[in-house]
Amino acid sequence: MVSVHVEGANAEEVRTQLRALIGQEIVQTLSLPTKAVEEPAAKRESKKKDEPKAAPAQTEAPKTPETPYAPVGKLIKDTVAAKGREAVVAVLAKHGVTLGSQLKPEQYDAVSADLKAL
Repeated sequence: MVSVHVEGANAEEVRTQLRALIGQEIVQTLSLPTKAVEEPAAKRESKKKDEPKAAPAQTEAPKTPETPYAPVGKLIKDTVAAKGREAVVAVLAKHGVTLGSQLKPEQYDAVSADLKAL
């Protein structure tokens, strides 16, 4: 039985080391002192502590503030109470939705204008 320990900074380094082991005949057993084996782990830990944490890369543009739904939702409820459910459902259907919560922020102004026009 053969026991092998392979370390690498990433998967590619480990694959490279494994290929090297499999492709070559092992002639000699190499024993390392415990201290030598522990040092790399200790060095990695100290490097992690010493390295400043990099700010996460921004993958998307900063978001612009969106119009909140709350005023539109309140207007929908108030219009249902004043004009009836059918009138509000017709306005929402005109904008391609069946519920106010399905509206996109860019639709809020148009829906609000249509509801106020009832």
